Amino acid sequence: MERGVAIQQIVYLKFKNNMSNNKKQFQYQHWQVVALCASIFLIGCLSGFLCSNLKSSQRVYALEKVLNVLDSQVVPSITSYGRVTDINGNKITIAFNEDAITVTAKDGVRIQTLGSGRSAADLSQIKIGDMLNVDITVESDGSFVANSIMNFSGK
Repeated sequence: MERGVAIQQIVYLKFKNNMSNNKKQFQYQHWQVVALCASIFLIGCLSGFLCSNLKSSQRVYALEKVLNVLDSQVVPSITSYGRVTDINGNKITIAFNEDAITVTAKDGVRIQTLGSGRSAADLSQIKIGDMLNVDITVESDGSFVANSIMNFSGK
């Protein structure tokens, strides 16, 4: 009987020793997996950061290029259409849907009002709510200057 108890104790100690080794091995493998996942995450974050900076610099370059073309003599003017939302002196803000721009009417700007029977009008006849078609040029600083205005409201 003693021999049976001794064998049980030996088997138990070997089992306990194996379990302890397996636990240490599992803990080691666990930390390897955690370190690998953290490394992959950091590499992904760094890649995303670098790609977003590259896209931002590409956008800035594209915007500068567009501004240079709009400011050149190749594109003498562009047209903007929208409803007047604000008037402050010679500055008129027009909006269409969610977008809005503010244009500065140059001195002697040509204004036409459709539907009124008049072919010419002055800046004081433009009111908030009027629908305008504005022929604008883009200045080198990015501001907009109105060269001619067509008022579709006919007031």
